[in-house]
Amino acid sequence: MYQVLMPSAPQRPPWSPSTDHTSTRWAGTGLLERMLDVVDYGMLAVQADGRVLFANKVARTDLDTTHPLVLSGGALMARHACDVLPLREALISALSRGLQRLLSLRDDAGRPFVVAILPLWEAAEANADAGQACAGAMLMLGKRQVCDGFSADAFSRHHKLTTAEARVLKQLCAGLRPAEIARLQGVALCTVRTQIGCMREKTGAASIAALVNDLACLPPMATRLLEAA
Repeated sequence: MYQVLMPSAPQRPPWSPSTDHTSTRWAGTGLLERMLDVVDYGMLAVQADGRVLFANKVARTDLDTTHPLVLSGGALMARHACDVLPLREALISALSRGLQRLLSLRDDAGRPFVVAILPLWEAAEANADAGQACAGAMLMLGKRQVCDGFSADAFSRHHKLTTAEARVLKQLCAGLRPAEIARLQGVALCTVRTQIGCMREKTGAASIAALVNDLACLPPMATRLLEAA
């Protein structure tokens, strides 16, 4: 693992509720932390020196043994040497220039991982005019799939889909074509097409793409945590 070293912060992070620099809590009451913990996107607040001030539950789950980024010793680190410079440059762009960046990383198997890096400050324009650097950045981890099983199940129950239809829906969200679904399930292609037609009628979707889009646009509840519970 390779640590990303950043310049020292010029001022206290604007999200810190007190002058206690040893505190790693982002919200004084904990309410904001609890709110972020039930959002199905991994989110981290990173100080200019690379120290992680906050990571929600989904982020701590996502940064597993396969993700190109790692949480280690309270700091954000790159798992592979090739990612150190791109991560450092993206953080510098956010912290020093107030620029939002998308960072594309890949794991050992070549799977893509996209991270959005956003500057955190209370008044970006005022700080920029004063020539002050941003003290921290927010990292938002991209989702690994359009939807998880819990979301598909909730969507299916809401629209009263059958068990077979719900199964086809999950496979459509995984990017499978109707012919592939029929082959995997050992049924005729016309059966799968009938099931898709029933799903479209029940949900009001005009096409398969619209059906998948409706599911992808569900509120980002932290369904993986609910499944684990």
